[in-house]
Amino acid sequence: DVYAWWPANAVNADNVKVSLKTGSQTVEKIVNQKINGAAWNLIGSISLPASGEISVAVSDSANGRIAADAFRVIYTGAPQGTEQNVTPDNFALKQNYPNPFNASSIISYSLQNTSEVKLTVYNTLGQEVIKLVDENKSPGSYEVRFNGASLASGVYYYRLQVGAYSVTKAMVLLK
Repeated sequence: DVYAWWPANAVNADNVKVSLKTGSQTVEKIVNQKINGAAWNLIGSISLPASGEISVAVSDSANGRIAADAFRVIYTGAPQGTEQNVTPDNFALKQNYPNPFNASSIISYSLQNTSEVKLTVYNTLGQEVIKLVDENKSPGSYEVRFNGASLASGVYYYRLQVGAYSVTKAMVLLK
């Protein structure tokens, strides 16, 4: 499903054509941006092939006052031609708390199987900042305190790698 968001003011166009395209499939919808502002509005549903992309085109031939602040795509299933279960259920990484944080934050994760675990923090350039965990872990829930007191304010990424699988989340350090 593809949704569009536009402002709540009434100066927008009333006959905006939104076209969604992927491969040979096209979905078009005429929307009135003078109503339903400041909300997500369903534009349409479209199938996404495994090796394809979605293009969104917005046009208004009448007066050119288009206002689309954002589009979002919600996948309701795996893309065609891919495996359904590519992420294992044997581990979970939670969002750090607090976030944003000043100086330190807690990163929690859980394992259902004994696994080789790496928990690493990266900066926005992809450079490793610190490796918090690098060892074999038994099943259970774990918490690691990340101390960013010596780092500059900004966005940092933490990645949990369990065997061949990994998941990454972002955190914000504010000083």
